[in-house]
Amino acid sequence: MPEPGFTARSTVFLSENGPSHDDATSAPASRELVQAITTSAHNRLRVLATIGFGTFGIGTILSLALPPLLGKPLRISLIFAVLCGSLTLLSLVMRWVARDTRRAPKRIVSYALSYVVVAAWAMAAAEILLRVDIDRRYDGVSGICIWIVLFPLLVPCRPLHALYTGLAAALGLPLAYACGRLLDMPAVSINQMIDWFAPPVFCAGLAFAAAWSVHRLTEALAKAREEVRAMGSYELEERLGAGGMGEVWRGRHRMLPRAAAIKFIRSADGLELSPEHSRELARRFEREARAIALLESPHTVRLYDFGIDDEARFYYAMELLNGTDLESLVFKHGPQPPERVRHILYAVCRSLSEAHDKGMVHRDIKPGNVMLCQIADQLDQVKVLDFGLVSLTQERLVGELGSAGNSGIAGTPGYIAPELVFGGAPADARSDLYAVGALGYWLLTGTSVFPTPDGGEDMVAHSIDRPPHPGQRAQRSLPDELCALVMQCLEKRPEARPESAAALRHSLETLAMPEWTQDAATAWWQQINDGASHQS
Repeated sequence: MPEPGFTARSTVFLSENGPSHDDATSAPASRELVQAITTSAHNRLRVLATIGFGTFGIGTILSLALPPLLGKPLRISLIFAVLCGSLTLLSLVMRWVARDTRRAPKRIVSYALSYVVVAAWAMAAAEILLRVDIDRRYDGVSGICIWIVLFPLLVPCRPLHALYTGLAAALGLPLAYACGRLLDMPAVSINQMIDWFAPPVFCAGLAFAAAWSVHRLTEALAKAREEVRAMGSYELEERLGAGGMGEVWRGRHRMLPRAAAIKFIRSADGLELSPEHSRELARRFEREARAIALLESPHTVRLYDFGIDDEARFYYAMELLNGTDLESLVFKHGPQPPERVRHILYAVCRSLSEAHDKGMVHRDIKPGNVMLCQIADQLDQVKVLDFGLVSLTQERLVGELGSAGNSGIAGTPGYIAPELVFGGAPADARSDLYAVGALGYWLLTGTSVFPTPDGGEDMVAHSIDRPPHPGQRAQRSLPDELCALVMQCLEKRPEARPESAAALRHSLETLAMPEWTQDAATAWWQQINDGASHQS
């Protein structure tokens, strides 16, 4: 059955249950880059409004002194002062509008183009009202012409929008002339009007050409970007997420009809790291890829390929999962049925037992790093993600995989074993089992073991306090044997926990509990989807 309840949510490997490959690639690359440029419209409008505020503010002051010096009547001075003062206030309003990033970029561009037209009309009014000997031939370049030619470089817009805006701005001169005639301004001949009004119209055509040139440059940059967005045998389609080490992209194999999640780390320049730190991250990234490649469990995310591209970025491609992580699952649907919790923990132990046997410790087991997936027609398939904090614990693998371990506390507060909090012991397989216990606690109760607002306090509580019984925290009846296994994993002393992931898996398998079957998973999701349909 289709599984509409799953969502695109994961800490590292995100996936989608929505648009197909054709949908994802239907928009041209140029449109994507135009949209990226347009998203800077807020900053561009803010800069434009700041320039307008300064220009019209100075104009307001000069309007009280300049017209009398040019022999203009007092009413011209007052009209000019009101005009400049109003545009100064409008500039402040535009700057305030540009600060609201919640407004759509397209709307901001519309505001900016309107602002360009109003500013051009103000310049036209100033040119008409302040001009001496208006009946003489006009020499020089009008400020409106410069404004019309330059605005496409300041405001990102399509060529036709630039043409319409330029023509509207050019109309400012004849409109200002018509208003001037109402104020007893002398008339000019038809030839003078053409000589005066034609250049701004011509400049509107130049604005169209400038916007068209920018548009063509955008297409060229987008094409170049598409060429860069190829990594090995995969083409990058969409960025799914970013983390401390790098980014995750949706990719597609050039030859095979297979989507993939591609994780890569940028160069030191992009991360602002020292060369030594950059090299260490690169070694760690390659170690992570090699470590995942050694794992074959069906409950560990599969690695397709890894390498380094022309820009010295390490990458690896892995299966693109269709599902939801356990953090989102509990946030959205609350504590899970005990049978399902056992099913999940059993699968996690299968993944970890293989990793532990090969000398690797995950070190970051948490709800966000475990996904419930739909694979083919199977629901609730468990996948363990992000072996990015893998630490090698056996010297026999050092030569194959590089140096082992990293200094400092690695992991997530709330799921770090007590022995790791103060650096008293290295991470080992029993540290992962503590995190498995915290994961089971989260699934059974809907809360972390020690829910505190501060991560530091949380880690201290894990090292000192004894957690309450899951049944007490969940305020519901839970299987005693399952709760006992969870509490055993949460023991402070590593030797008091289960002997290994394989031993914990065997204990989970022998619990006297009903099985979580495909029929149970289907019924659970059907109930959730029916409830969502009734609410809508």
